[in-house]
Amino acid sequence: MAWFMIVAAGLFEVAMAYSLKLSDGFSSLPPSICFGVFAVASFGLLAFALKSLEVGTAYAVWTGIGRPVRPPAAPPEPEVIQVLTT
Repeated sequence: MAWFMIVAAGLFEVAMAYSLKLSDGFSSLPPSICFGVFAVASFGLLAFALKSLEVGTAYAVWTGIGRPVRPPAAPPEPEVIQVLTT
């Protein structure tokens, strides 16, 4: 059950990051509300999973889920690409 919670928490973390991007600095209300809901869900599930898993393992899985999923969902801004290529 802890592994299911940590995977779900990782997916909520991806949704949280994407809604943060869409909120435009918290100036748009619906994505800002979604950010709050996804953040509570992600951190809540992570906290429950930590009752059964070690912190290092849980954190690695939680953040590792977002790595392959996040680039298609929220590609980097052109300014970031320009800095990385120079």
